[in-house]
Amino acid sequence: MWEEIMISLKEIKSRAAELLKKNLWRLLGCVLLVSLVSMAISYIGTNIFSEVPLMQILIYLINLYVSTALGIGLYKILFKIDDEKDFSVTDLFSFLPNVKECVLVYLLQLLLIIIIIAISILLGMIFFTSDFVNIYNSYPFISRNMMANIILSIFPKILFYVLIVSGVSLVCDIFPALSMGIVAKEDEGLKKNLFSNTFSIGFKNIKNYVLLNLWFLLLIIITCIPFFIALFVGVGSESGFGVILVILITILWVICIIGLSLYFSLAIAILFNRILKNNNDNDNLIESKSDYENDINENL
Repeated sequence: MWEEIMISLKEIKSRAAELLKKNLWRLLGCVLLVSLVSMAISYIGTNIFSEVPLMQILIYLINLYVSTALGIGLYKILFKIDDEKDFSVTDLFSFLPNVKECVLVYLLQLLLIIIIIAISILLGMIFFTSDFVNIYNSYPFISRNMMANIILSIFPKILFYVLIVSGVSLVCDIFPALSMGIVAKEDEGLKKNLFSNTFSIGFKNIKNYVLLNLWFLLLIIITCIPFFIALFVGVGSESGFGVILVILITILWVICIIGLSLYFSLAIAILFNRILKNNNDNDNLIESKSDYENDINENL
């Protein structure tokens, strides 16, 4: 049963750090290649075909498809790293011919984006309708100071709204990411009912996914604090040393952010790899009704 499956986040974090040390440069190369391909396609659409709207739309759709396929390929590489198998650049492009699976993954991403936008609009109406109505009714007579006071008075409400929407987005983010992982596993049983398995498995593992994301956010905050302190000191200095310090600290900070991003990607992939392996071990796939009926008929 899913409730009996214990996944150690501590083990995942240490495993991700260990694997990153062994595969840093190859993994960085794969990530940079994905970014370069996406940037190249975008450049073609925005510059070469800037005066052809239909071609821009077509290239935009192609970029979405290629980015999705490469994202799935990157998960395949991350899974191979976790399983300590050899991988190559060809793994990155191995899902480009799989049109159906890539389109389904993108449709799931699009669906969740629409859901998040709808929730954001609904919560915005609940939180701020009365405030906007009051501002609108008093607009001809309202001064800048009054407007500033109104904004300050609803600032806690705005902050609370942002936190709720961010939390909803974080929770929903597991589903498109997990759908990529499911396709990358190349398990026919999992892929057969991609949407059903994504939501079924995702809902039961939201806690671990959110905790990993919060851990990553904490690491980013810890990394940013000394950077901004050093930046403030360097900018305030009038000597050439201050400028050099700002440049060096900025380069170091960018390197740290890239390293943390690779570490986080590995940690998420390891989590998904554990989840999907446990799913196969416990034979907990969602089967279609026709498959179920076929099994009964065979037994009879």
